[in-house]
Amino acid sequence: MNPLVIITGVGPGTGSAMVRRFHDGGYRVAMLARTAERLSDLESELPNAFAVPCDVADPAALAAALETIEQRAGAPKVVIHNAVGGAFGNFLDIEPEVLQQNFQINVMALLQLARWAAPRMEVAGGGALLVTGNTAAYRGKAAFAGFAPSKAAQRVLTECIAREMGPRGVHASFMMIDAVIDLPWTRARFADKPDDFFIRPSDIAEEVWHVTHQPRSAWSFLSELRPFREPLVTGGLSIRSGLQTGTGKAMTKSTSDVAIVCLMRRVQSRLSGSLDAAILKVNIKYQLFTAKFEGHFRTGPLLAALMTEPGCHPERCDGDGTAGGARWQLPRLFMTSFAARG
Repeated sequence: MNPLVIITGVGPGTGSAMVRRFHDGGYRVAMLARTAERLSDLESELPNAFAVPCDVADPAALAAALETIEQRAGAPKVVIHNAVGGAFGNFLDIEPEVLQQNFQINVMALLQLARWAAPRMEVAGGGALLVTGNTAAYRGKAAFAGFAPSKAAQRVLTECIAREMGPRGVHASFMMIDAVIDLPWTRARFADKPDDFFIRPSDIAEEVWHVTHQPRSAWSFLSELRPFREPLVTGGLSIRSGLQTGTGKAMTKSTSDVAIVCLMRRVQSRLSGSLDAAILKVNIKYQLFTAKFEGHFRTGPLLAALMTEPGCHPERCDGDGTAGGARWQLPRLFMTSFAARG
């Protein structure tokens, strides 16, 4: 029997592309969306795809939909939570009910899906749960108060699921899509943008397929997708030609390259901690950093705390970039002065 995938939030873009990719890959596809009309064309086009109209924000409706799917097709091999609730507005303007509704779609529906699917996957010998997200899961902008908190919570919940279920054979992952998806209405809104400004739904679907079929020896939790022209945004940091910091100024390219290497060394040296925690620390440090840029990166407590490995104490760092007890040296480019840890 062909494996089953459940996909929530099947619309005309990414959702439909994922339905087609998994159908072409030999899956039976259970498609969830609020209205049957949205799914009817796909259902008639793809013989192994079937519609399950459902508002995932309604726990009773979602439970009934999952029961229907299991009776018809059995337990899923893959579950993709692509349904999303969002609203723009600052925290003074949005109604609390709007944010609550978005939490219901983005977080509580995920919890319900995972609690239902993960045990069944474990019994069946394994499976994959993938959640689609965006950069709102990593940063809070003023106008995203009705959306970003729910996406951040969704990402953290997915990580909790991954840590619990990974050792039990269920691969949970979060895919951050940092792009404008190529749809008729986005083309109209960004009419002046070139083709390579947009990300194609079919390319997203291909990467979803890849991540949900990774070998067990090489699972990833976080995947980030963006067109090649899109600047990198992670944890509040934006990397263009240089590294954007809390000051709004960019380092030179050579400086940013070294900074990224230092950051990765920091993450690598903290294997017992999570990547999220490391990114958060970097974000906080940069946001607090207000030194002047004079063609080079002037250091202080920030780099002393951020970019030295365990065993290298800032108060023992020499002005030329060497550090007592360190296993590597910071480049001279960084070393204007080191202060004691702040």
